[in-house]
Amino acid sequence: MVDCGGPCGACPSCSDGDQNQGEVGVDCGGPCPFLCEKEDPSRLIANLLLMFFILLILAVLYALFRLLLFFWRRRKDEEEDEKAERAASQ
Repeated sequence: MVDCGGPCGACPSCSDGDQNQGEVGVDCGGPCPFLCEKEDPSRLIANLLLMFFILLILAVLYALFRLLLFFWRRRKDEEEDEKAERAASQ
């Protein structure tokens, strides 16, 4: 970044991370020598599908975890009931 001097902030440039000074995109196009990347809709769709499948996998894993937890608690309760019945019969 270029310092304008004095109490002001840095001057706009083609590498300041902001879309300013007539740039078409962030630090590209307009007065900047860097060309902006064209947006590729197929890449966006692919990223959305990837996120969907990741969320789907996480949901399935969560459901399996809850199912295993349910059966584990049920088994634990049955064992406690059996212990209580044995203790009551003695």
